[in-house]
Amino acid sequence: NGTFGPKAELASVLPEGFIGAGEKLSQPPGAVRMEWICGSIAPAEDDGFRVSLDRTWRNGMDGGYMAALFDGTDKVRRAVQPIHVKFLPNQAGEKQTITWDPLPDVHAGAPPIPLTARSSAGLAIRYFVVYGPAKIEGDKLILTPIPPRAKYPVEVAVTAWQWGRKSEPKVQTSDLVRQTFHILPP
Repeated sequence: NGTFGPKAELASVLPEGFIGAGEKLSQPPGAVRMEWICGSIAPAEDDGFRVSLDRTWRNGMDGGYMAALFDGTDKVRRAVQPIHVKFLPNQAGEKQTITWDPLPDVHAGAPPIPLTARSSAGLAIRYFVVYGPAKIEGDKLILTPIPPRAKYPVEVAVTAWQWGRKSEPKVQTSDLVRQTFHILPP
């Protein structure tokens, strides 16, 4: 399902290569927490995260960035450690494809547009807006206000994707499927 739960903690001893390596370090109260910085990651339930592809995927970004944060105490300073998370698409298991009927052109102010892509493996499809005045909410595309100086028709591109599954029965990550449509004058 594309979820993962990174954990971080403060070092308990000085690492090898440091003067005093192996010496115990004090353990202040408080926990290290993980936060999303940017890229194809989104918070999930139970303090976890999930793969959440966006328009940066495969455009120079192969995952995302997170940070391990410790707020500090009156005796221990705050700590921030950035982390690059690289996603490797699932290549083992059943190949899956996405089928998706074309999105029709709509007029500005149209109601939410249902997104109906289907995976050949029967897994849930996710979406992201590549460009255009729209946002995704669940399986619906919501048009946002058209910029005042925009010239009609305004093009919108939406991508459907499915990450696959690493556990049995394994399913490969699908190819991205992009649809474009136009917003016409009201």
